[in-house]
Amino acid sequence: MSKRNLSDYQYFKIDVTDGIACIAFNRVKKHNVVTLETFKELNEFLMRVGEDEGIDVVILTGNGEKAFCAGVDIESFEIQNAGQALEWAIQCQSVFSSIERLPKPVIAAVNGFAFGFGVEIAMVCDITLASEKAIFGMLEIKHGLLPAVLLTRGREILDKKTISYLAMTGDHFSAQEAKEYGLINKVVTHISLIDEAYAVARRIQGNSPLGVSMVKRLLNRQGEKHSDDVVSFLPTLFLTNDFGEARRAFAERRSPNFKAN
Repeated sequence: MSKRNLSDYQYFKIDVTDGIACIAFNRVKKHNVVTLETFKELNEFLMRVGEDEGIDVVILTGNGEKAFCAGVDIESFEIQNAGQALEWAIQCQSVFSSIERLPKPVIAAVNGFAFGFGVEIAMVCDITLASEKAIFGMLEIKHGLLPAVLLTRGREILDKKTISYLAMTGDHFSAQEAKEYGLINKVVTHISLIDEAYAVARRIQGNSPLGVSMVKRLLNRQGEKHSDDVVSFLPTLFLTNDFGEARRAFAERRSPNFKAN
């Protein structure tokens, strides 16, 4: 692989062994929350994977014992105008598109907290395993936003009632509930999660690469439309007073006082 060394990625811990690339969100002290730079690094790495004939499967997980990815870093939102809002939406959506367009399977191994973006990134991976200790939650509604990917791509995975409940309440839910909803494939013991992910990856490696790629392509053929839909409406929410109030409330550790504007 060319370009930067794998150890030079700031927001990820990466290992490539025997044709399997394991990439872990790596902001452990902040529960692996993501920023614009995180999106850019992940997109860059996935592009490299797509070009590397020595990599067959990707495993996406979280470094540390507590979190897979606890969503977007609210403190990093510095959006002052429509241009910045649009950049956020485009960069965020590009991650989902990169996973869906990658001609190689991506397995999510959810090892802990998965909130907001963390739930949605696990959802769009081709196969998702979760630790029995994993906790999920679509928290966007509590921050004056909405779970855009759940509302678009999620319609192909979950039913309307489930999406409504998760999107409108922002409630936490367990790994077992996530499996019952159809969000993940399998719940495993915490200690066996990564071993299980590698076992699935090795079974996939034994199958036809062209067949695996075609399965993925057919299942994700609506991905670009979903991205366009999200980018068309999400930036507007970043500029609302309610979102600004949610950010202030988060910093001040209090409940937001939403005004619906």
